[in-house]
Amino acid sequence: MQYVTVAVASDLEAERLKQDLAENPGAPLLTPRWGNAVYATLAVEPARADPDATSPEL
Repeated sequence: MQYVTVAVASDLEAERLKQDLAENPGAPLLTPRWGNAVYATLAVEPARADPDATSPEL
């Protein structure tokens, strides 16, 4: 289990992020945030490599 702290716009946004991570673990968190932030600490499972998945090289 890993713990990640992220800045989000509200408690509602934190709940949405938790649900997004539960549905798609390992997805990058690239959504921009503006204004006053709420910090949410989430417990997430480390992403596992999927040999069938394709991802672009960065």
